[in-house]
Amino acid sequence: MNNQDTAQDQSPALKHINRGAILHVNGDLEGAREQYERALEYEPKNATALNNLGYVLAQQGKITDAMHCYQQAIDIAPDRSSPYSNLGNAYAMLDDYETAIRLQQEAIERDPQNLTALNNLGQLYMLRHQYPEAADAWRRYLAIEPDNARILTQLATVLAPQKQMDDAMQLLQRAVRIAPDNAHAWAQIGVLHFTNNDLGFAMEALNRAVSLDPNHADARHQLAVVLTTRGDRQAAWEQIKTLLALQPDHRSARVDGAVLRLAQGHPREALDLITPVYEEQPEDVRVRYYMASALCGVDDPQGMRMMRGVADTSVEPFKGWATRYLQNELRTPGKGYDA
Repeated sequence: MNNQDTAQDQSPALKHINRGAILHVNGDLEGAREQYERALEYEPKNATALNNLGYVLAQQGKITDAMHCYQQAIDIAPDRSSPYSNLGNAYAMLDDYETAIRLQQEAIERDPQNLTALNNLGQLYMLRHQYPEAADAWRRYLAIEPDNARILTQLATVLAPQKQMDDAMQLLQRAVRIAPDNAHAWAQIGVLHFTNNDLGFAMEALNRAVSLDPNHADARHQLAVVLTTRGDRQAAWEQIKTLLALQPDHRSARVDGAVLRLAQGHPREALDLITPVYEEQPEDVRVRYYMASALCGVDDPQGMRMMRGVADTSVEPFKGWATRYLQNELRTPGKGYDA
């Protein structure tokens, strides 16, 4: 998501900038930083050196120092695009998305061909769920570089929530024709097929995504959802187990795994899975319902109290499920719950 300037001339400062760029590309951040600082010893107001130094500092986690460098580069060369985009990225890292968006827009005003800034703008709008604006940024990107499979996939991702399913599918199919090994595009194709209840096609696309990238969490999770829908709970559980081995804190996988283990008669495992999620999201009614179900499954009295709380909400279908559970418990001889 960053822009890095390169230098062409061979003045002492620019020699250090070029050396820094080579070190940076090769992953030597500290060496690159030293070269950019050497360049600034020769030319303290070299906007390229300041911009690139800021880029390195940001990667090293020194966001405040990076922002200072970017701002200096802007003050020295206000018509250059990349420092605005990089400063916008820094504000995004501080969760100031409004300022980040404004700075990406300023970068694009100065250079409408700045593909990095256009992509950054799309990403920021997507994070804010401003899907039409994200789509506009990525369409502008594709007007310049129409065969970028990654951007085609990202555009499809924000069209789907806008119910533009056919357009999204066409973009994704185009993306996998351009880049057949694009696991994310195959995963999104699977999601769209699942949305259309085309479970067979969804399975095919998601299996393709997982085969291309076994660590693709979203594809593996969606594959588990499809398998559950098809009634193959054990296969779904195997996918959840694999996903949690890769990402133990994957919240959706933990909740869906708990649902599966409850259905398979393993409430203790379900409780172990869902408890960390409940501790982080106690107000989420879905999480509360399955937490209550797991507690009830291990005969913990807290489960019945929690189930009553879910029944008192207005969130369906969990309100109805909790109410029926409580009614069934009251009808069971010798069972009930404390007031």
